[in-house]
Amino acid sequence: MKLTQYIINDIGLQPISQTVGAFKAIFKEFTYTHLPVSENGVYIGLIAENDLRCFDETKSLIDYRYAIENVHADFNENWLEILAYFGKLETNLLPVINPKDQNYLGYIELIDLLGVFSTTPFLQQEGALVVIEKSAPDYTLSEVTQIAEQANQKVLGLFISEIDLDKVQITLKIASQSITEVLAAYRRYDYQIISLHQEDRHTQTIKE
Repeated sequence: MKLTQYIINDIGLQPISQTVGAFKAIFKEFTYTHLPVSENGVYIGLIAENDLRCFDETKSLIDYRYAIENVHADFNENWLEILAYFGKLETNLLPVINPKDQNYLGYIELIDLLGVFSTTPFLQQEGALVVIEKSAPDYTLSEVTQIAEQANQKVLGLFISEIDLDKVQITLKIASQSITEVLAAYRRYDYQIISLHQEDRHTQTIKE
């Protein structure tokens, strides 16, 4: 996927020399959480609307330089890396920079990037979502996929959804809705099934 097709240019760089009041007025015109800031025409970071609320409107943003976060995406970065930036910064707007000359190209909206994610086979293809849990030192992703494949199931995708020093939770999508056998296989390898499945509950009731 090329990010260039999602770059928007309707908000230009805002000079750091502007007053806090001027920035607040711009925020009122848009629904964005952050604005891109420049110094001498060069992008230097993002300023959050929430931070401006406690600043003196008559002062220049230069007086609050510490609040500017130097975060951006390179136009050739992977979309998953960029999605992580959105989560870390809690923003709905992320500037895009040309890594060769550091020129500001525009920005990407979070909603557009989520739209890209929604078109991946992980979400588009039919299947069953399964959440499993195991001791963090004892799991491997290769084992997770091998267990499913040995149960004649195809894994459409997986990711670590929670982790700490003791436990790890893994969310995976199985191509088939008939997952009784694969759930039993995970239990044999000491994985706990966290997600609830009607078919699995029925099987457990019969066994009891």
